[in-house]
Amino acid sequence: MATEPVEKWQFVRDGWICDYVGRLYPGAPVGLELPAVYLEEAAAGAPRLAWLGRHHPSAQETFDIILSIFQT
Repeated sequence: MATEPVEKWQFVRDGWICDYVGRLYPGAPVGLELPAVYLEEAAAGAPRLAWLGRHHPSAQETFDIILSIFQT
């Protein structure tokens, strides 16, 4: 039975809510996944945001930065 190799990728750890936020893509700037991951968490609703606030205290600061993208 053949199995597919597990894809391994590099990332920058910076206190984000998961390692995927800091995923490194060859030839691309760091942080491309940051808005997508944090907005996905926000879309999950208030209970998820409350959980993040308790377990990842720096999440609020990062959410503020992400949401500033939408300010005019």
